Amino acid sequence: MRRKKFVILFAILLLSGCGHMVEIQYQAYAVGIGVDYKEEKFHVYLQFMDFSNLAKTEGSSINIEKPVWIGAGKGNTIDEALIDIYKGMQIKVNYDQMQIFLFSKNAIDHKLNDIIESLDTNFNFRLSGYVYGTEENLQEILTSKMPFYYPYITSHLAQPLDTHSLASDLPPLETEEMIIRSTEKTKMLIIPKVVMNKNIIHKDTHILPVPVIKGAYFNRGYDYLGSINKEDLTGYIKFNSNSERSLIHLYYDESDSTPISIEVRDPKDKKSVKKEDGQERYQLTIKVSVILREGAENRDPLKVEKRFIEEVKKDVMASINKAKNIGADIYQFEDYLYRHEHKLWEENKHDSMLESFIIDDITVDITYVKSISKIYGK
Repeated sequence: MRRKKFVILFAILLLSGCGHMVEIQYQAYAVGIGVDYKEEKFHVYLQFMDFSNLAKTEGSSINIEKPVWIGAGKGNTIDEALIDIYKGMQIKVNYDQMQIFLFSKNAIDHKLNDIIESLDTNFNFRLSGYVYGTEENLQEILTSKMPFYYPYITSHLAQPLDTHSLASDLPPLETEEMIIRSTEKTKMLIIPKVVMNKNIIHKDTHILPVPVIKGAYFNRGYDYLGSINKEDLTGYIKFNSNSERSLIHLYYDESDSTPISIEVRDPKDKKSVKKEDGQERYQLTIKVSVILREGAENRDPLKVEKRFIEEVKKDVMASINKAKNIGADIYQFEDYLYRHEHKLWEENKHDSMLESFIIDDITVDITYVKSISKIYGK
């Protein structure tokens, strides 16, 4: 009898460890957070996962429009604003599925230090999501619908790398990387800029607004430098080491009406320093694999290659110059100097070296890849 009582008591002790567990369905899973700063208050929005939108269940469909649940709070600090949401949400908020960190331009410009401090010291947050900025309404972006009404955790903002194999965009910025870079004086923060597009996706004849990347905000540490539109960053987007696939369209002759299409795969940018006439100069080498796609047949391959190199160098230089205009170093030359040519960095050579950088300091190395049909290539 005593042994039986001991076994029962032991089992109760083991089970008591689960006494404070909250079942999955009784938790509010935050998948995105938006932070704005206006009227001297932080305005915080939490976007929550709707489990009915995750998978098809009996009597329902994943393709049926579901509501997007948003919690909104405001306060003198981000934590104070979150407490507002906790009070109204009624159930426990869980951050294990956080994917999107969306900040207003005003917050990036004036309160990035406070935002990073809050994220870095809040042990509830999962910091493996991605960071974005916007000048548009945060709630509109966080409540936008996915095509086919798929769950928002499958969106381009939540999973940016999924679409890079089709068409590369600005390199995504992970939250943890943003926190680390903000403390390194030679690192540049490049935060993708989100806008709502009302032209791309339609459900029947009805517009379905979707968030897209339309440029970037630049910060050195906590200091805001400015923003640049996506069109002016074409060279950097297509020719940086994080890019996977993009297309270049160029004209063989000025009289041509149809461009040649060239697919660019897995470019790599390599920085170095060369001493010329007693002066140190930055050098940038772009290594690319290319597939000649359309319009290249019966064309002089050497001329096509020359036109391609000219186009790459022109676009890359345009991105560098556009960034220089706001005091930004888009290819992170200073960080290279700090880590690999530290003596030159200590001598404050970076500014003059970046200022003197010209298009002839760019080299393009090409590796030809045969297309699937094996028609073109070397």
